[in-house]
Amino acid sequence: MKILLLEYLCAGGEADISSPLADEGVAMLRAAMRDFAKVARPFTIAEERFLPRLEGVGEVRTMCKAPVDAFADALEECDAALIIAPETGGSLSRYTSMAEFRGILNLGCRAEAMECAGNKLLFARRMEELGIPHPRTFHATCYFDSSALPIGRWVAKPVDGAGCCGARIHEKSSRMTMPQDGSVIAQEYVEGDPMSACVVAGDDGPMVVSVNRQFIRESEGGLEYLGGEVTNMAPDDSLEEIARALWDGIPGLAGFWGIDYIMAPAGPVVIEVNPRLTTSYCALGAATGANPALMILDAMEGRKVEPVKIRKNVSFDKKGNLRY
Repeated sequence: MKILLLEYLCAGGEADISSPLADEGVAMLRAAMRDFAKVARPFTIAEERFLPRLEGVGEVRTMCKAPVDAFADALEECDAALIIAPETGGSLSRYTSMAEFRGILNLGCRAEAMECAGNKLLFARRMEELGIPHPRTFHATCYFDSSALPIGRWVAKPVDGAGCCGARIHEKSSRMTMPQDGSVIAQEYVEGDPMSACVVAGDDGPMVVSVNRQFIRESEGGLEYLGGEVTNMAPDDSLEEIARALWDGIPGLAGFWGIDYIMAPAGPVVIEVNPRLTTSYCALGAATGANPALMILDAMEGRKVEPVKIRKNVSFDKKGNLRY
């Protein structure tokens, strides 16, 4: 099978090649190219300035057209595609829709899942409807006075954002001017350990593959994601139930996707769902001794996904460097 692995930022979607999101994008693309090369014929497209960072990963084609046109041409040659992109600005949804429209086998989540998962306000409302633990979330517009809310510390973050970008912690008594366009939410700060889960889902439902720690630093510039660790902790029943409820309640979650959550004293509190590869993917093969690309293919081609065991804890930074 010939598979196009598209990483949006490498393929012309990022002006600053040294940005944190670009680092994570390169790391995920390198890991995916390595894993899929063991079971298929993967290729990717990239801007010339990204080529040094993708050296040795396999077939990398230099883009000679605008990003959307280059992607459309590449779709004509492949049997399947896996899109790696931030949800911000609808990038992930737009490129996924292009692949689906052409009848290409999409190895990731469907575009319909991104409408909910990519909008933090809509996602909060869906979590409330589904009864899934989630921080209380409010629109933060104009002259925002957090002292009027039934929460203590809180986090300001973009409605349309990826990862920790633009997220900042505030105290309860904060009063500030917010954008009038409704582009920011105020979300209850939940005490606990920042965690994530790697999930693979096919037609028969989701399977939590790994439980991961997240390394997040609070600084003057806001919250910064530093990487994480794939752990040998087995998912408990509550996390498995949450994964199933998310899969049932957000149509289109398929292939590989991630859950960001806080492990609070009362149990997991879901922060967001990432309907795509996450940086934890980079360490999954090393931690399990299995090939996560094969798990994705099995799920999306209707075969049973075999459970795996975490053999050892593997930590990673946002550039995909592993430490055992």
